Amino acid sequence: MKTWRGEMPGQHFRVYDKEESERLFGDLRRRIWSFDIKYETGSSYFDLDPEIPLFRNRDWACLLFPKALFDLIPDKEAKLMDGNQEPDDQYWDHTDFFRPFLDVINGGPEQTLLRAGRGYKDPVFEAPVHPADSIFCHAYSVPAEDVLLDDWTVFDRSGTWAFVNDHIDFCWLGGEVNLLRRYLKSLGGWRSFREKADRRFQQVLKGSSYQKHGVYNSYVLAGWRWPFGLEEIKNPFEYEIYEPFET
Repeated sequence: MKTWRGEMPGQHFRVYDKEESERLFGDLRRRIWSFDIKYETGSSYFDLDPEIPLFRNRDWACLLFPKALFDLIPDKEAKLMDGNQEPDDQYWDHTDFFRPFLDVINGGPEQTLLRAGRGYKDPVFEAPVHPADSIFCHAYSVPAEDVLLDDWTVFDRSGTWAFVNDHIDFCWLGGEVNLLRRYLKSLGGWRSFREKADRRFQQVLKGSSYQKHGVYNSYVLAGWRWPFGLEEIKNPFEYEIYEPFET
């Protein structure tokens, strides 16, 4: 294990090697998600089999974000450039979605976040809950080679929620229903969140057939009802819709 001090008193960052990660977090990670082993070294979640659930606990609900996890915290400089934002980002980029979630799950100064790759045996990086961007290491003196992962998960020791991130396109948040309901309340409710997500994904659907197929799979994996046409979706199929939130 390697440890670094943070910028704030009492803050520490830790990187666990593969053996430590398996011993300390292996069982927890296997309880949280259920990736088939062949996907752990795949290039994209676009390639996931939508009939294999992301999360092992079938009582969990799921939220789908049309941005990679590290983009859920708006860049301070980008906020000053609203006039130059791209049209396809007008529904999403300048809203902070990550910090409100941390406020919902924050268990005090001792709580930490855990970040790891897709494989069960990948090294685990541990960081303070606050500031919010600490888990992404952009502003901290943690050696990049220890934590630089394109596709990764973020979770904590409670095992009650987990983010699964696609390297550039989107991410999912799975968790206990009541926890996600509290989070959605802080964002203005399910209807508002879902409308923003659908509008942003509608822009992505203007891309290639590969992107359309990936977006369709992402909705299936989230258990969300598909709101768009199926004309260009290869092999659409029936799947369980699970949206246990207020309308």
